[in-house]
Amino acid sequence: MKHILIISGILIIIIIIIVSQMGLNENIIKKAFKYALSIYPRSIVENAERIFRLETNHFKSKQFEGTFSAGMEKFSDNFPYGWKTINNIFWEKNPAYKPIGFKKFIENQTGKTKYFLKFPSFLASLLTLCAFLDYYNNNPGRWFSTNPVSQNNYNVSIKKIKPYYTNEIF
Repeated sequence: MKHILIISGILIIIIIIIVSQMGLNENIIKKAFKYALSIYPRSIVENAERIFRLETNHFKSKQFEGTFSAGMEKFSDNFPYGWKTINNIFWEKNPAYKPIGFKKFIENQTGKTKYFLKFPSFLASLLTLCAFLDYYNNNPGRWFSTNPVSQNNYNVSIKKIKPYYTNEIF
């Protein structure tokens, strides 16, 4: 039974990645959240969904469409692009989920040029964010900043966002 679950989980991952390459749609997003819920606690997946909704204009921003990223900026030109901790805790163990480069965008609110990590699939980006949240004790504010005051402000604002997909699955 355990082997069947592992094999079915692997097949789901493969299907999600293949279909993601053909174009992201709501069904793919829901399947990725469902898979994340099979690995991580609901509270982590809820916060991941809230972060995606806030950072990507509810999965509709050009930055998201071009990278599958929840606003994950690069901090160096070479892999892991300044994200050493997530590389150590997640990408080294799950190389299929590591970013495949980065892409340049002009930030809407500031007009500044920013470079965001590009992922092979939405699932890869979602599981990266879940691993990040898991490592940082499910503190969504840590995604936004290392400053405790900024983290608190982010946490207050993000709590107002409803995680529709996660709630639909439960």
